[in-house]
Amino acid sequence: MQTRMWKVLTLLLLLLLLTVLSFNVLAGIMTISDSRLDDLTITPNIGRGYSPSTNTFQSQCFSNIATTKSSADFEYQYEEINDSWFIKYNFSINREDQVVKQFVESKYQTYQKLEGRNSKSKTWILAKIQLKKYYSAINEQGSGLSPAAKELLTAGSKQDVIGFFAACGPYYVRSLTRVSSFYALLRFETTEGQDASEFRLRLERKMHGFQGSETVGEDSDGTFNRDASSKYLRVFISGIGLNPELLNGLLAVDIQTFRASINNALKAMQASDVGRVISMELAPWTEEIDFQNSLGAVVTSNRYGDIVEPWLAKVYQEQNADFIAQVMRVRRYYLANIYTSKSCRSELLYNWITDGDLNKLEKIYFIKLNDKESVEAQRNGLFFYKELDRTITLLQGAHDKIIELSIRCFSVIQKNEKFSAFPYYQDENCQELDRKLYSPINLNILNYCMPQIAKSNEVQPK
Repeated sequence: MQTRMWKVLTLLLLLLLLTVLSFNVLAGIMTISDSRLDDLTITPNIGRGYSPSTNTFQSQCFSNIATTKSSADFEYQYEEINDSWFIKYNFSINREDQVVKQFVESKYQTYQKLEGRNSKSKTWILAKIQLKKYYSAINEQGSGLSPAAKELLTAGSKQDVIGFFAACGPYYVRSLTRVSSFYALLRFETTEGQDASEFRLRLERKMHGFQGSETVGEDSDGTFNRDASSKYLRVFISGIGLNPELLNGLLAVDIQTFRASINNALKAMQASDVGRVISMELAPWTEEIDFQNSLGAVVTSNRYGDIVEPWLAKVYQEQNADFIAQVMRVRRYYLANIYTSKSCRSELLYNWITDGDLNKLEKIYFIKLNDKESVEAQRNGLFFYKELDRTITLLQGAHDKIIELSIRCFSVIQKNEKFSAFPYYQDENCQELDRKLYSPINLNILNYCMPQIAKSNEVQPK
């Protein structure tokens, strides 16, 4: 009986251990591989700060970055473009597939419109090369915080933990997965009685031989090029995530230059820091060794006098760091819209009236820039001006309130012992600040000014 109970107890302890380990893995590491990485105006870099809650990148707070060696998956394939191909790609939710589909459709549909009911048969073949690079991660043992970032954590009475997280974010990018792609769309024509499949097989052999030497004899490059010319062979090239310094030689006009373009494309793909980012791994600063050493050992107690364990202190640090990032994002959001609103108001004053008479704006109507066809959405200039004035007042008040509440909240949690002793939502000042972050302001009027202003043709000024 005791043996059985011991086995049950051992099993429960193992399950508990696995649960704790699983929780730590999920809590410590976060990966992002969704549409947030589709925006090409942002620049993900290994070691750069990041806030998942606001989807914003922060400063690069490492001075020296050592990375692990990456691995790569290589894929080269060709596909004939037909109805089944379009059906397959129409139903795919893969981002790379959608890029390929757009490339093919742009060429395929253009030629369909230009040629109309041409009696010749057309064959389209897509050659795809894709190189996916992964496991390129920051090696924390060989990387360290920058002196400026470290000083924020070690400046004694001038220690600024909040400043560190505002600049560096609550997380940093630990690794990136990149993909580089090269697409070649080949098209040729055959007349009635000609065998398209025979030429297609010859074409595929030539495509597969991109690293070999020129074939001699019956299917030499010269002979093939003459046949290709008679069949109006066309080659369309597209590349994504390539090294911009190695783009020479990617254009192709015949099978020989096509093989050369593939070799050149491979060279433009190879570097581990080249390619479109499709996935990134994040790690919290609170688990980075240099950060922990700089901040020092956390020995603190909560407001009830209970000692806060070091692991729990890091949880509080992570929660508070993410909250700081949200506060900074909302404040910058208000500030950016204040500047936009003021710019719109200035344009109304200086470009649409000459003597300062605001009443003249009542005779001018402006269109909604994201709904240009709607007459009902038009607004006269006087209403526009007054609404901008009201919006600026609301935004300025909301921005100043964020500052006021931040002073009260951050003064409580900014010290290391407080920052690590409890989560922000246990302080009433931080609770009020948190609620203020989600107080919406109607910014519909800015849809008439993004940032240009367009006058309606429906109503002319008298």
